[in-house]
Amino acid sequence: MNQKVTDILDKFYSNFALEYDKSRFIFDMSDIIEEFYRKAKVKNGTYLDLGCGVGEPFVKSFIEKG
Repeated sequence: MNQKVTDILDKFYSNFALEYDKSRFIFDMSDIIEEFYRKAKVKNGTYLDLGCGVGEPFVKSFIEKG
C-alpha cells in the first residue's frame, strides 16, 4: 500500500475512533448482557471475546461478574 493511501486510512480510522468513543455508551446493553449470562449457564469460567471494539460493555461486565 502506498504512503498516501496509508495516511488517508490512518486519518479516517483516527476520526472514526474519536466519534465511536463519544457515542459508545448511548445504548443500554444490560438486557442483552444479562440474557447472554442466562443462556450461557456458566457461573465461573473464562470467556473469549471475539468481537471488535474496546471491551465495553461486554468484557467489562464479565470482569465485574468475576
